[in-house]
Amino acid sequence: RVLHLFESDDRWKELLGPQYLSAGTPDCLPIEIWSRVFAAILPFFPGRPDSFARDLADAESLAPHLVYDGPIRALENAVRSAKAVFLSDWRRNEEMADVLASYLPPR
Repeated sequence: RVLHLFESDDRWKELLGPQYLSAGTPDCLPIEIWSRVFAAILPFFPGRPDSFARDLADAESLAPHLVYDGPIRALENAVRSAKAVFLSDWRRNEEMADVLASYLPPR
């Protein structure tokens, strides 16, 4: 959904695209990967159909932060798995490009 939104309306890509990750370079991260990262962040905002919490009151009053423990663990695991992509020069790493290509839709 997010990738379709970025591709169908340039305003979204301009406002929320990956160019803000690295000194304004729009090609610092492929939009296909950035859209997946962005989609993983969206459920942390309450009130959306795919949110982890229905609203701001959807947690214990003395421990509101616990509502996000599970999702944060899931994100930490995803970050550990993706570190090689974000910390290496993915353009020059053919093996990584082959692995990522198997998860991306054909062009």
